[in-house]
Amino acid sequence: RYTPDYSYDANRYHWGVWEESWQYLCNIDQNGDPIYPVNPVPEARAVLGTYEAYGPIWAVDVHNQGFNVVDPDQCAADDACRPGQYVTGSILWPTNADVDPAAVDLSKQMALVMKKRSLEIGNVELTRYNGGSFPGIARNAYGLLGGGSVLFEVAGQIEGSPSINNGQKAIGKLKSGVKKILLSLLEATADGTLFMEKPGDASALIRDND
Repeated sequence: RYTPDYSYDANRYHWGVWEESWQYLCNIDQNGDPIYPVNPVPEARAVLGTYEAYGPIWAVDVHNQGFNVVDPDQCAADDACRPGQYVTGSILWPTNADVDPAAVDLSKQMALVMKKRSLEIGNVELTRYNGGSFPGIARNAYGLLGGGSVLFEVAGQIEGSPSINNGQKAIGKLKSGVKKILLSLLEATADGTLFMEKPGDASALIRDND
């Protein structure tokens, strides 16, 4: 049960229809009424409202992740990854089974554009994020709403990471790399090359690092 004093994981509350959410259905008071008749997370409500207002064909959910390096046992040196390199980000498309296959394909096309751009940047290394299928997660939720959806976990912004330890210059490189990747997605959408990517290539090119 969720209580008013409990902190919320805002990334688990992106339900397109709140009344169908697990949080709504599983939190009922003694009278049989929902404890949370509306979504209690203002951040999630704001993003959902913006999505509904503009109706974008895709969304990118940007987060922060911890430090990691490319595992040589998971990825040999080839055109897709560089063993021993510091992982600057991880990406993933919707994995909920109810997401329309067309939305999954668009999401994989997005991920491919991002990955290919990262390979052109010397200090950027993208791997595949190991994420679940919970429908309230933004990555899955916006796929369930019918659009492309990619999670982008950016590393190097927390204590102990190389960017923080190496100072302002390293942080600047990280931010520049993230900007270039996101801009490449906008450009590919504008010129149509996004839709020429082959979704089936995503799993092979974007490697798991777990």
